[in-house]
Amino acid sequence: MGLRILYGRVNIDPGPDDLYDIPDLGAPVYGRLREGIKMVLNAMIFSKKPLSRMPKGTRQLFPKGATIGSITSAIENRHPAIRHLFYKGIGHRDQFTESQIMVDLLLRLMDEGVVALQLHNAVLVAESKARKTEVVMLETFMTHVGIAGKVTRE
Repeated sequence: MGLRILYGRVNIDPGPDDLYDIPDLGAPVYGRLREGIKMVLNAMIFSKKPLSRMPKGTRQLFPKGATIGSITSAIENRHPAIRHLFYKGIGHRDQFTESQIMVDLLLRLMDEGVVALQLHNAVLVAESKARKTEVVMLETFMTHVGIAGKVTRE
């Protein structure tokens, strides 16, 4: 959700692709590498200056020999439209936007009679309410961010 919020800041819909797939690091990205990319990206969004070392706990998630410079460059190349938002220390502001989306979503679902349990930036609902929940999630994201969201089911 965090990257889509950044794209919303510049009013660009990044499309349905996985925003954590970074071709320069190998694609498609799954498992540990994807987890590492998310952690580095979050550090880039929270930091007020370019990263000079790997965030704690990330080194083992990347192939041997990967450097923080090569990783951040690959991320910046993948996301040129929001590159200027990295290293601005705006992570907490975007977390607040995420929380506003989630509160609004839960209130809307409650109004619709859907019982939902929040799990970070996801909700657990009865299978019979999944489609309705997906529609409300997408509407809520659009209302707050101004671009299309992306919902996956597990």
